[in-house]
Amino acid sequence: GARAVDMIGSPVIDGTAADASACLDYSQATVTNAAGEDVTPDRPSDRLVHSIVLEREDQTEYGWIVVDDVSKSEPCPD
Repeated sequence: GARAVDMIGSPVIDGTAADASACLDYSQATVTNAAGEDVTPDRPSDRLVHSIVLEREDQTEYGWIVVDDVSKSEPCPD
């Protein structure tokens, strides 16, 4: 999976939910099929923008859980 996460801007918090954009580093990530063959897709960059939705969850270490995570398949800004 992705290794490093960098936030892009500030999250927008609305009560118990938050929308955020993050940059995920996939440079060390590979995808393998059942036969163990590398089937890692071509990516426009090793670092891709993700749109993330969080909900407040007091039982977790940081107080939030990810409920939706969508890759925008676009390179992160420099």
